Amino acid sequence: MPNDFSHTFFFVNNKLLWSPKTQSFITKGRRVQLASIGGKHIGQVVKGHMEILNDPARGDAMTFYIVSPNGDWYYFSYQNGFLKTVSSNPDYNNAISSLKSKDRRVKTENGKWIELVIGSPGEYSSFKNKASAAHN
Repeated sequence: MPNDFSHTFFFVNNKLLWSPKTQSFITKGRRVQLASIGGKHIGQVVKGHMEILNDPARGDAMTFYIVSPNGDWYYFSYQNGFLKTVSSNPDYNNAISSLKSKDRRVKTENGKWIELVIGSPGEYSSFKNKASAAHN
């Protein structure tokens, strides 16, 4: 896979439409096209939603969730250097929760820091409901 495509999550051909309800760009429908994860080719259309939010007060945000073929969901929300994540997979949540504080911070190629934070299932549910209602 070309280096340009070896990002942690690489999505393709996902149409995000402006939603007056959410004041954000959000996918319509309940599926997203996932090309790769961590440089590993996936090439699948999976259940999920994506949102890009421009929030001058709190900072821009990108939030998405995907559902794996076995039914586990994974939620991610990035804003102001914090990446919040949670899943229905307890092993995933335990892996994130058990990280030492120093290991939750990662320096990016551009010299900025990202801190990994465990989210809650309620945040996933709220986002899923918001995304589902955005274009109704």
